[in-house]
Amino acid sequence: HRVAFGESGSPDRWCVVGGRAAGLELKRAKGGVVRDNQERWHAAARRRECFVTVVREPDDVDRAFERVRAGAVE
Repeated sequence: HRVAFGESGSPDRWCVVGGRAAGLELKRAKGGVVRDNQERWHAAARRRECFVTVVREPDDVDRAFERVRAGAVE
């Protein structure tokens, strides 16, 4: 699967944290579903050592940024 910004399945928001790109998939706290095309895109990005995560609450963003700064790939 190819990885290109803006294509179907790519994260809703991209941020640069500590010099690293972080993709954030925004979902409602209750009922937000990650679709198959999103799962495929996220998995392909992670294989390329990109950070991509799903955030459901505002505090999830801060925790995600901490993981990015620590060098996580998820």
